[in-house]
Parts: sequence; structure tokens; C-alpha cells
Amino acid sequence: MAVCTSIGHYSPEQETIENYLTRLESWLAVNDIEDAGKKRDSLLAEVGPKPFATLTDLSFPTPVRQKTFAELQELLTAHYKTGNTTLSERLKLHRRQQGPQETIADYIVALKQLAINCNFGETLEERLRETFAFGVSNPKLRKRLLEESQKENFSWTSAKNIALAMETVDRDTANVRQASEARTNLSVNRIRGNSGSQTVPLPEFIPRIDTMFQVW
Repeated sequence: MAVCTSIGHYSPEQETIENYLTRLESWLAVNDIEDAGKKRDSLLAEVGPKPFATLTDLSFPTPVRQKTFAELQELLTAHYKTGNTTLSERLKLHRRQQGPQETIADYIVALKQLAINCNFGETLEERLRETFAFGVSNPKLRKRLLEESQKENFSWTSAKNIALAMETVDRDTANVRQASEARTNLSVNRIRGNSGSQTVPLPEFIPRIDTMFQVW
């Protein structure tokens, strides 16, 4: 049977060690790798240069290939969970802002992923709501969320719904504007084509479009 593609190296900056090991287990299952020795060797081959070096140091003086698959998993989990303290994880969350091309939906997912190891407990949604309100890139949306935050019923869910609705309106407005501009350009080109590529002057009593926008 053909082996499925690599799952990639483990990167602490991109995912938790728990998520990586879960993906590894799925990858092993898809490839029908059940032998304990092959599982161990697969982990060592897939984990990447830096994590491999870390495993080598943690296993010393025992060579890593003499460790079991379960022992290697325990070493990785203990090491990388120790490095990701609650304070540092919370700092990552609070510093996370919406990217220039990032949609609201993607930003929400990113915040929820960062919050996994923050141990907020019952205050999780409150912290997400605060970070979200300050982190959105649209100034109008940020102002609206801050205004809504004065209300008692302002929740994480309502913040998400407001942001998604405003994003949809802005996107639809931009699409309508682009379609209108396209129709205008097409009409102008047809007029020029029918008049031998000569620009047709507008009658004096019809205000120019750019003048109208300057007035309004």
C-alpha cells in the first residue's frame, strides 16, 4: 500500500505537542502502521531536526531508537508543555491581532486555538471577547464592539455575530461598487466606440460625477 504524504515537522510556534501527536496517530492509522517499532521510527523520522535533537538529549544516555513509542511521546509532551507556560500562552493570545487579509471567521478560529492552553476556565469567553474587540483590523467594527461592550448582554457570541454581519455588509457593498464601476466603464467604451473613439462631451446641465462626490 502506498504511504500517505508526510505530516510535516513539529513546530511549537504553530501547534501544541498534543495536537501534533494526535495528527501523528492518525497518520500512522491511515498508513496501517501498527508495529510499535515502526511507530517509534515514524515519529523520529517525522518530528523534525530540532525536536529530534531535543529527544536525543532527553533520552541520553539511552539512544532514542532504544526508547519505546510511548516513552518518546511522554518525553516530548513533558518537555514542550513545560516550555508553554500559562502566562506565555496568554501573552500570545492578547498580542494576536487580525491580519490584513484574514477573515473574521479565520481570526475567530485562531483566537480559540491560542486560548486552548491559557487555562481561563469560566472566564474563557470573556477573555476571547476582549481580545477580539481590540484585535479586529476594521476601525469601524472596533468602535462598534467597544460601544456594545457597555451593554450588560454583550457576549462572545454577540461580538462574533456583529463582526461577521459587518464583514458581510462591507463585502457585499464592495461587490456592488465594483459591478457598478464595471458597467459604467462598459457604457463609456461603447459610446466611444460608436462615435469613432471620440469622447462624447456631457451636456452642461448634467453635473459631472466627480463634482457630485466633491459636493456630497
